[in-house]
Amino acid sequence: MKRTIVIASFLLSILFLGMPAASEAQPVQNPENGHYYECVPCGRNWYEADIYASTLTFEGLRGHLATITSPQENETVLSLQCDAWLGGIQSEGAIEPDEDWQWITGEPFAFTAWAPGEPNGDCVEPGCQNCLEVSLGLGGWNDLPCVEARNCIVEYEESLAQVSPIPTLSEWGMIAAAAGFALIGMFYAIRRRRLSA
Repeated sequence: MKRTIVIASFLLSILFLGMPAASEAQPVQNPENGHYYECVPCGRNWYEADIYASTLTFEGLRGHLATITSPQENETVLSLQCDAWLGGIQSEGAIEPDEDWQWITGEPFAFTAWAPGEPNGDCVEPGCQNCLEVSLGLGGWNDLPCVEARNCIVEYEESLAQVSPIPTLSEWGMIAAAAGFALIGMFYAIRRRRLSA
């Protein structure tokens, strides 16, 4: 009996470890487009943040680094009060600080909300690439080398193009729990067979 309780406790801990932790603040919805936005303390460079954001979900919606295409969407992101990466990146080899910016979703990079004096081309070394962050201290968007560590603004929306075949952390927890229960079932079946023999 004691062993069964220990095993059950172990399996439940695996299940709960796989579930996402409760966030202090829930994602904020933009009424204009119905998308949700969240400041996630990811502390990653832009490339890692882009991958990380795509593994997150909220209410069944997949996440990605936020892309801002309207003033209302920008206000929603600013309301999060978070210095963080957005889903904008400058094409490698761009010569002028304000040319060849693109959103990771492929949406037109038409609306901008640069902070005064930005973009200023922070990235000048060969092979260095500029990425987009929202900076409360500067009062808007800022170009920054992609290798800097920042938080992430994650946008959650329904999009078939962004459905990832890679399970999220909570899905891995469910998979681990199912596998654990299957192993317990096999263990007890073998044990019963041995005891009845």
